[in-house]
Amino acid sequence: MNDFYTLLDQAIALLQERGRISYRALKLQLQLDDDHLEALKDELIYARQLALDENDKVLVLADTQPADQAINPPVGPSAGNPVRKPDPPTIPAATPTSAPARISDAGVER
Repeated sequence: MNDFYTLLDQAIALLQERGRISYRALKLQLQLDDDHLEALKDELIYARQLALDENDKVLVLADTQPADQAINPPVGPSAGNPVRKPDPPTIPAATPTSAPARISDAGVER
């Protein structure tokens, strides 16, 4: 039988390549006994959190983003949410009552 961590690396590679793999296929592909399969499951699901168990039959590649990003997902263009710039301030148009007063040459209004 191969070294456990060599088997683990092979299992990770298979999982990353395929996204999901049945425990039975994993046993056949890596020639695992029940104890090695259980140890691989513990390592992948609980210790490294790289995979999820589906109905005690299938190993599914987990979302590999850090936990803090899963709780507070990033926003912006990289997250698929376009960034909206604020609208520029509007300047009200002049109304007839707000027209400037006329000043004569002497500086006095007539």
